[in-house]
Amino acid sequence: MIQKEQLAALASGGTAPVVSIYLPTHEKGREVRQDPIRMRNALATVTQRLVEAGHRRPEVDEWLAAAHALAEDQLFWRHQAKGLAVFVGPGGLFQVHKLPHEVQEEQRIGQHAYIRPLLPLLADDGHYYVLTAQADDTKLYVGSRHSLAEMQIDMERSVASVAAETDYQNMYHGAPPARPRSPGPTGLPAIHNFGEDPEELRHAELIEHLRRVMNALEQRFSGDKAPLVIVAQANVQGHLRALAKNVSFYPEGIQADPDSLSEAELHERTYELVRPVFAEGREKALDTFRMLAGQGDQRAAVDLAAIVPAAVNGRVDSLFVAEGASARGRYEPERNEARFEQGETAENDDLVDLAVVQTIANGGAAWVLPQDQMPRDVAACAILRF
Repeated sequence: MIQKEQLAALASGGTAPVVSIYLPTHEKGREVRQDPIRMRNALATVTQRLVEAGHRRPEVDEWLAAAHALAEDQLFWRHQAKGLAVFVGPGGLFQVHKLPHEVQEEQRIGQHAYIRPLLPLLADDGHYYVLTAQADDTKLYVGSRHSLAEMQIDMERSVASVAAETDYQNMYHGAPPARPRSPGPTGLPAIHNFGEDPEELRHAELIEHLRRVMNALEQRFSGDKAPLVIVAQANVQGHLRALAKNVSFYPEGIQADPDSLSEAELHERTYELVRPVFAEGREKALDTFRMLAGQGDQRAAVDLAAIVPAAVNGRVDSLFVAEGASARGRYEPERNEARFEQGETAENDDLVDLAVVQTIANGGAAWVLPQDQMPRDVAACAILRF
């Protein structure tokens, strides 16, 4: 999953024009075969637009070489999530992100990467994690309001590996085969479990499995503030919470056998659990904006021409943008101004999206809201830090 550090690199690095390609992808079924075809078609469209904008075809082919190679990578397309984001451009820019939520198929060309479709993962109300813990199949998921998808991290999934090590140790320390007194098959060695009965051994193996799971989570999630929900039987939840050191599990878990829940039920129940946290942060920010605006405080900004420079300079604490809002133009750093232009070109940007990119890259929070939920009837509103 894309991290804010990668977003910051997209926002500040690279040379224009930056190409952003979004595709809906499929995890299984016949549609999987169509995904690389859609990628090739998207690259053909991008190539044509860049050439029509005045760029030389050999340069364009060089910029897009890595993306063309990706389109031909059959193994890559066999393992997809629900969406795909590809960013490519001059200077070696090439980032590929599998997305756990669906996105519309589109291609953008601009001065910066187009990242608004990533907001379900990047905004403060965007994502959470789910750990379904059990002895035989422990999994990790990333979820959002829209979807839930399994994550792949370096984590043992079952007690099988622990049991295999136990069997090996038992074999290693087992009694040697007895020498037969008469010709015939050699007797089997007596295998010992170091004094533990089978039930004790299974319990010890489960604890060791959970300890290894926690070690993997500590490496991956230390410092990550997104909610991490445990779905497991009560005894497993208790062991995991006792083993946790630098990982904060969500206070409430779901006590259930993970196998008893479909993926849709897992998504519904876990998102319902964490939704109040997301809503609280958003509503608190909206209340703050309304209070500042009601007092005539200049920190409540509604003019996109002022919001964009503020976002670039790290002055935006919270940003609200209307769904579908767009304004083409460019930011001129030497004058610290946003200039609006007509039409999409490789030399201009979607200034609404630029404000989102810079807000998140500089540690602020951003939300996309339906127009009727915006605090003002404008494309963007912001709470400025100063």
